[in-house]
Amino acid sequence: EIHALWAKGAIVVTYDPNSPQVPPPQRPARDGRVNLVEPGKAPRLGKGGSPESRVAILHSLAHIESWAIDLSWDIIARFGQVRAMPRAFFDDFVLVAADEARHFRMLAARLVTLGSEYGALNAHDGLWDSATETADSLEARLVIEHCVHEARGL
Repeated sequence: EIHALWAKGAIVVTYDPNSPQVPPPQRPARDGRVNLVEPGKAPRLGKGGSPESRVAILHSLAHIESWAIDLSWDIIARFGQVRAMPRAFFDDFVLVAADEARHFRMLAARLVTLGSEYGALNAHDGLWDSATETADSLEARLVIEHCVHEARGL
């Protein structure tokens, strides 16, 4: 919904340079569907040879997309005003968030067709841990999240 409003120009101000910067939360809000566990305690994915393995892989991918949505909004909130970023910065990351949301919806729908749902399995938040580690540097965030993790398929 926000992407649609942004794309049609209904949201015209990216930030007020005269207002104080409000720091974003340390962690995004979660709706409680997913039980977060330590990375070593997350379900093993397997190779996709069984229905259970396919569900585990799809669930893991949906969880990654869920974090990717949050990472896109976090980069806007954390660095947009502080770095006085141009509108194109916001354009790019609003589009990324919308694209990640589309991926999430497709994966969540596929889980349902397989008799499962997002949140049916435990997951870990290692992806957000690296966001926390790069919270003070836009450059580090871009390198770690968008080059390293994306290149690894995370």
